[in-house]
Amino acid sequence: MKNNNNEGITILGAGAIGCYLAGCFYSENISVRMLGRHWFHNELARYGMTIVHHDGRRQSFAMNLLDYQTDASMLSGSNLIIVCVKNTDLPEAIQQIKSYAPRATVISFLNGLESVDTLKKELPEADIVGGSVAYGVNYLGRGEFKKTTEGCLHLEASTSLKPWLSVLDKALGKSRLHDDIQAVLWTKLLLNLNNSINAISNLPLREQMRYRKYRKLWADCIREGLDVMSGFGIQPVDIGTRIPLEKMPYILDLPDILFRIVASGFLKIDARAHMSMWVDIQRGKTTEVDELNGKVIRFAEQLGMKAITNQKIYDQIKGLESLEKAE
Repeated sequence: MKNNNNEGITILGAGAIGCYLAGCFYSENISVRMLGRHWFHNELARYGMTIVHHDGRRQSFAMNLLDYQTDASMLSGSNLIIVCVKNTDLPEAIQQIKSYAPRATVISFLNGLESVDTLKKELPEADIVGGSVAYGVNYLGRGEFKKTTEGCLHLEASTSLKPWLSVLDKALGKSRLHDDIQAVLWTKLLLNLNNSINAISNLPLREQMRYRKYRKLWADCIREGLDVMSGFGIQPVDIGTRIPLEKMPYILDLPDILFRIVASGFLKIDARAHMSMWVDIQRGKTTEVDELNGKVIRFAEQLGMKAITNQKIYDQIKGLESLEKAE
């Protein structure tokens, strides 16, 4: 799996998305290292790693072909670091980069709106590039990582990326470059508001999407987010979804029978798939709700507005966090 021309690429935060991206590099015979948690390391040690693309293609890699480590010192020598950690783990990731690769080019694939600015502030010697993964990946167990929706990567147009674009495009597909990455991050945030609703439903994602009451919650959260975007003069960006963000609330509001006809693509999801916030709740971990619904609430307040549905969802997630931690 070694290709000396492309050494120095590291994925920091090799969970579901990070492992899928790594598998894409390996499938093109491009060397990549992964830094992640012991839990995922143990899973890969037992089962190896299989990535499943949205079209159903499968590619498998034995553990001896993978470079998955849990000690941050492995970041030494990294020239390109692709950060896929949760926002709750960003302070730790920053310290790791500071200690072992302070001058690397760093691509941020974190959810939320402020991680890029935080990285730029805390890592002044690094070249920081904002980005967004406009598709979902689920870990289905037994070393299998499945891309659950269509979509591509979106990256901030930056001169720092020029040396890396060809290898990134070869491994991960053609990326879309944007002068205004904040508009992309806002668009992705609103799409990601279903993350918390999936956790509340306690249902697999495909099953959740069959119920209008949950879709309506998502639609109302998106509407509130669109009002906030408009208040700040930010326009949604086409990030490759079949239905434009502005039209999505109307589609989600449709009666169940019509929704299954008009938006059948929403239901082409692995029956086992859950969103990441549901996984966090089950494991008793702090979720990213502050970076999702919480951000809509905060920015709405800055505009003198209320995000009533987002507040309702936010409060329920905080209640679930407290309950799981108490148990």
